Amino acid sequence: MSGFERRLSRIFSDDGRTVIIAIDHGLFFGSIKGLIDFKTTVTQLLEGGADALQMSFAMTRFTKEPITKCGLIVRLDTTNLWRQKPKPQIALHNAVFNLKQAIKADADAVVVYLFIGGELERKSFSLVSDIINKAHDYDLPVIVEPMIEKGIGESIAEPTELINAARLAVEMGADILKVDYTGDQESFKELVKTSSVPVLLRGGPKRESQSLIDEMVKDAIKAGARGVVFGRNVWQTENVTERVKHLISLVHEKF
Repeated sequence: MSGFERRLSRIFSDDGRTVIIAIDHGLFFGSIKGLIDFKTTVTQLLEGGADALQMSFAMTRFTKEPITKCGLIVRLDTTNLWRQKPKPQIALHNAVFNLKQAIKADADAVVVYLFIGGELERKSFSLVSDIINKAHDYDLPVIVEPMIEKGIGESIAEPTELINAARLAVEMGADILKVDYTGDQESFKELVKTSSVPVLLRGGPKRESQSLIDEMVKDAIKAGARGVVFGRNVWQTENVTERVKHLISLVHEKF
């Protein structure tokens, strides 16, 4: 088994699926509800049985226990597109960590945004291609999060835009995709089919209806998604540990 395969085996369970909880939001929002007591949140997620955690390299220093019972994904970049306070004046997408730091943290993969459209596209393509090419020298998988840039605020995209964005990321060498739901099972199935690499459902902004989230997860899995990457819709809920367990039951359920 290659180093690349060993790392993927620590992210994906034996059924080939995964529940990843993203806790790197401090890079985008600063102090945010659910991640203020970072160490406690990590403990709750581990108790819930998360398959992997996604965090910044800097925050790997602040965990009560080593991240050894699940996979570790290190985010290398940041953006100001989602931040509301203080409101950004110019769109930004920069690398803030490097592959050496990710390897030092014993990361099983790294994750980066790929912004398509808008003023960030040129720099984003260069940044992502450089990370992918260098990461593959070390057998380090790269998760790419293709986003349609609509300006400051949450990214919104039509199914065709998302499908094309996903394919662009794969053509650049992405090993795993983290994407928004296209809105229906058929179009998401098309996205999965054209991507050729594992596709993970991105949780996105906090949603009020847990039942609608559950239906989205089920539909994405039925359409071929290999798992989910959720953040606020887990650690901003009333019972973090139970929410993780519930997600695991949805993702790893045999359909």
